[in-house]
Amino acid sequence: MEESLRMAKDAVADGVHTIIATPHHANGMFENGADQIRQAVIELNRELERWNIPLTVLPGQEVRAHGSLIDEFAAGNILTLNEGRYLLLELPPTYVPPYFADLVHELRVMGKTPIIAHPERNAAVAGEPELLARWIDLGALCQITAGSLTGLFGKRIQQAALRLCKRQYVHFIASDGHRPEFRPIRLADAYETVRKKLGEKQSDYYRMNAHMLVEGKEIEPRAPEAEARRFFFSAPFMRKPDTD
Repeated sequence: MEESLRMAKDAVADGVHTIIATPHHANGMFENGADQIRQAVIELNRELERWNIPLTVLPGQEVRAHGSLIDEFAAGNILTLNEGRYLLLELPPTYVPPYFADLVHELRVMGKTPIIAHPERNAAVAGEPELLARWIDLGALCQITAGSLTGLFGKRIQQAALRLCKRQYVHFIASDGHRPEFRPIRLADAYETVRKKLGEKQSDYYRMNAHMLVEGKEIEPRAPEAEARRFFFSAPFMRKPDTD
């Protein structure tokens, strides 16, 4: 609880007034069921009020994509963001499961919109970013980690994140905050990076989408843009002048 309160104070100092808690679930290391998260959020909000910290925490999960996810939904173990239409869905770090597109489709049939968490840090997506365009066509949205944009994970991931933003593959920026010393909340820096690199309108777009998500409103994604092709021309073959 002490660590959570420190994170809350850092969030407020960064200009944040509402957070959706998204503890990992079904990622092979952590199992945080829906009821467990709901109770923890109630307890944390009580402490925030007690210590006069002007922050509201809402329930959610970051769910690792797995073959039994739909069954877990039916069992009541899956928690959408603020119990609304959006589900934060995490890919494994190095590959895309072969059933992933079908999973996105099934969630959409159920009336849920998957938000793909930090795709810029997935090795398969890094090699083939057009995968995101296919999933967006199926109804998914995408979320970039603030630290990716600010360079926390290195120049390579920062460049990949900015490219995805430029191509309109991104719909949200999130803190992905873990602990005060390890991956703190630095949303303001990320929004400022977007403003400087891509313009005020792009930064405002991500802020607006965050508000709409909390309110449960439908978010219309922008049409993805094709990356500009680069053409390389070889010099014309020079004929050796006649010497005769």
